[in-house]
Amino acid sequence: MPAFVFGMAVLGVGISMCRVIAVCILVQYRENAVIGIMYGFSSIGQTTAPFLLRLIQKVTTWKHFFWIIMAYFAIIGIMQFFVLKDVVLYGSKGDLLPIRQKWHGILTDKKLWKRIMSLTLSQLITESWAHWMSTYVKDIKKLTFHVLSIGSFELAIYRSGATVSSICFSHLYKKVGYKRSNLALLWSTCGFLIGINEAQGIRSVSILNAFIGFALAPTLANMLGSISSDINLPYVETTVSFALAVSTTGVVVGPLVLSFLIRDFGIDVIVGTSIVMAFVASLSNIHEPVSLVNSIKALPRRAFLQSDLVRKRLMNHKEQL
Repeated sequence: MPAFVFGMAVLGVGISMCRVIAVCILVQYRENAVIGIMYGFSSIGQTTAPFLLRLIQKVTTWKHFFWIIMAYFAIIGIMQFFVLKDVVLYGSKGDLLPIRQKWHGILTDKKLWKRIMSLTLSQLITESWAHWMSTYVKDIKKLTFHVLSIGSFELAIYRSGATVSSICFSHLYKKVGYKRSNLALLWSTCGFLIGINEAQGIRSVSILNAFIGFALAPTLANMLGSISSDINLPYVETTVSFALAVSTTGVVVGPLVLSFLIRDFGIDVIVGTSIVMAFVASLSNIHEPVSLVNSIKALPRRAFLQSDLVRKRLMNHKEQL
């Protein structure tokens, strides 16, 4: 068991390093929209992984599977060396700023902290649902699937929705702003979660599960794109590393806390808890909640004034006729 835990930790370090390097490069060249596309293509691997794992299990043993994975990561490392050997990150050119100055600039940036908090909460709901969703489908919905385990199937469906939205809507936050887009996506997630709680049958559950992945996936890329749009190039490496490191706590804490709730109250609490997490994550995108409340209060008056204006125009038009 200790060897397994150590191996998983080393694997996580390698994957995280690759992700930080990729995001740093995209941020440096202001390719904000490509961040969403990158996460979309990474979801393709997460979608196909359960099917490939099932196939490999039929033709080999876990011992051989371990060496297959090791060879795969070795190939990826060699490819990255040749592809990125000429890329130099701006923050590492001649050590432009002392590391202490970089960290001071990041830790005192309140705007960055708000965005990192939103990023963390988005990771919290995304990974919590991905981790416990298969158990919910098996134990509560009592669904089965003939090709492979229902958990792997629903996880693939969930990742498929994430893949499509990440690739197709990578420019979403640029069109309407990251706050509005994330609010719409997270509130839509709440609606889909309410729907899946009432849904019956593998078809309706799978469709809603795909829509949950579809709504949650762009929130991460939107927030990283928002961070990168205001970043100073000398702070690229430090800011991206810090943002991804802090936000990853959501990946760790979310499923762990949810496991204690499930142990005490049962697996059926996952939907209600996920709705609360999605709603709280949406509120973290509102930097001025008081102005939002005032805007909501003013909506009836605005609607009345607009309808009165339309009525007067219609009356004038009739008089002219």
